[in-house]
Amino acid sequence: MFRKVIYIVKSNLHYYPPCMAQIQMLDDLGIETEVWYGSSAPKALEILEKRGIRLVALSDKRLARRGKLDSLQNWLNFRAEMQKHLAGVNPQDTILWFGNVESLIPMKGLLGKFHYVSTILELMDDKANALKRSLAMGLVRQADAVVACQKTRAYIMRTWWKLDTVPYVMPNKPYEVGFSRNCTPSCELTASYLRQFAGKKILLFQGILQHVQYLEQFAQALKALNSNYVFVLMGSDERDKTLVAKVKAVYPDTVHIPYIPAPSHLEITSHAHIGIVFYKDDSLNRAYCAPNKIYEYAHFGIPMIGNRIPGLQDTVGQAHAAECIDMTAEQILSAIQKIESSYAAYSRSASQFFADTDNYAVMQNILRKCGIEPRGN
Repeated sequence: MFRKVIYIVKSNLHYYPPCMAQIQMLDDLGIETEVWYGSSAPKALEILEKRGIRLVALSDKRLARRGKLDSLQNWLNFRAEMQKHLAGVNPQDTILWFGNVESLIPMKGLLGKFHYVSTILELMDDKANALKRSLAMGLVRQADAVVACQKTRAYIMRTWWKLDTVPYVMPNKPYEVGFSRNCTPSCELTASYLRQFAGKKILLFQGILQHVQYLEQFAQALKALNSNYVFVLMGSDERDKTLVAKVKAVYPDTVHIPYIPAPSHLEITSHAHIGIVFYKDDSLNRAYCAPNKIYEYAHFGIPMIGNRIPGLQDTVGQAHAAECIDMTAEQILSAIQKIESSYAAYSRSASQFFADTDNYAVMQNILRKCGIEPRGN
């Protein structure tokens, strides 16, 4: 019987809410847990340190210029670090848990005596990630358990990766959100933005700002609605530095919030009236999306507007927590009006959608499959 889990994320632990959620669940289930990480923002480490979880910092060396050579060197450095640290681990009482494929790939040839779990956060069906999928396939097939974050993705993975069983499904639901609806801001950064929105309804998009054509359609709808909405775009605009200006040109009451460290960004989210989520359908990974943000919106009972893709229609759409539409100004306007007319019902459905997703039970099943008996409640 194993007694301990070492949870491993090669780079940017703070960037992966699903990993943070899994670590906290392990801790609450009474499992002795260590976290080995290459890099992370301080806030994520603070959350884990408050729990008394032991953290082991690995180096995360990067070249000045990113690219294939940088990735290779980074993987080799991580591999060397892991080999050194694993020399002191007893494989008879410890299971390794890799939080993403990027953390697993460099381990080829080093895991023969270890039992391990592999979380796969993306389908990697595009050309850019084909090599990663190929490199990871053998390692994933040898894992004691595989975890996907969306049901259809899990079935696709079983076929593509030639797995014996369908991966466990653990949707990207945040754990211990720590904020309530319309919460009081804890810092001046979020407070300063919320003062700008006083007395207005927030239509919120959060995430990487791209696909300006869709955001312009929302701006057109708000312009036609002629109401007291403020259109809030919360996220990086590094991919298109002209995007915010283009949206503002259509709807001047648009505000861009460049970056608020997670989970503090949820202080803004908690005040949203309607949340936006959309993905292009140009890959299976996007069509069967598994976004954190639908659970972040749902936690606060915030109704959503999404586009017509199965990853949204089969989740928040089916739960009556969202209107899934074609992203035209006319349909967006109709969706806003429909939500407004039955706002309380949509809000209740969103909260119920959040409550009905029981990752805790899934985690217990994974641990038992791996020979670890959960001890928490």
